[in-house]
Amino acid sequence: TAMGITKETQDQSGFDYAMAVMKQVIKNKKERYLQNKAKGIIPPTIDEISKSAPKTENYNVLANEKTLADTVFKGYRDDLDFNDENDVGEKKRLAFLDLMIESAQNGSNKITDFEIKEEGHDTTAAGSSFVLCLLGIHQDIQARVYDELYSIFGDSDRPATFEDTLQMKYLERVIFESLRMYPPVPIIARKINRDVKIATNDYVLPAGCTVVIGTYGIHRNPKYYENPDVFNPDNFLPEKTQNRHYYSYIPFSAGPRSCVGRKYAILKLKILLSTILRNYKMVSDITEDKFVLQADIILKRHDGFRVQIEPRKRVPSTA
Repeated sequence: TAMGITKETQDQSGFDYAMAVMKQVIKNKKERYLQNKAKGIIPPTIDEISKSAPKTENYNVLANEKTLADTVFKGYRDDLDFNDENDVGEKKRLAFLDLMIESAQNGSNKITDFEIKEEGHDTTAAGSSFVLCLLGIHQDIQARVYDELYSIFGDSDRPATFEDTLQMKYLERVIFESLRMYPPVPIIARKINRDVKIATNDYVLPAGCTVVIGTYGIHRNPKYYENPDVFNPDNFLPEKTQNRHYYSYIPFSAGPRSCVGRKYAILKLKILLSTILRNYKMVSDITEDKFVLQADIILKRHDGFRVQIEPRKRVPSTA
């Protein structure tokens, strides 16, 4: 891929990160519950709240996230150093991430490792949050997702592997459909460096102007999606997508300036969501038409991603 990611880069650290995120979500919910319960009676102290859950959870999320990212980055740096030592003058084709790290090493740009690693975390967080909210509303779809996961893992609590993610076909369609309805980046802006003639009335966009593309609007165009405001993962069945316009679905943008980490993002979402859904059931009584959206750089819910979490028994939902 453009990021140079292969399945060999995956190890226990990816699962540890997903588990740490899940535990942090539960911890936050528990603290909020205690705060709400205490309103009007005796407000709990910070010490009382913090004692309700291990203090290490926050650090575990950060530590595992750092371990996962640093493992990938160390591998890249080692590979680049090895190539330099064994270079015999042949020009090699580097992945985009290799180029970013190499340019940071030789001082040709001022991008830090931290900035490279942080890119994409907000979009992944928003994307996974919308998926969980939608599954909390559509219990039938959540049941199908869980049954698929049960067919892969059974009642085991083992970490998800790369091969496991390849079998998550329905979860993948759920993720794609959620990204269609609620793209993390609702608009895309591009500055044009030359005159561009478009098909509509032969209009010419002059060089130097900024073009804004409404991803959110494109994804809800009834020309490409039947009932575009209805959450339907079957919109991404192979027979539905094969004749669809290439630019009718652009949650990661498209063309040479598209997101370089899109495949890694989907893999990350599969591991994170499958880990959560194998252990917890999502419940929400707030339907999509009640969502109050807030479009900053990243699309979010203004009222927060409100969803209830219930412990799940590891048995098929149809049992």
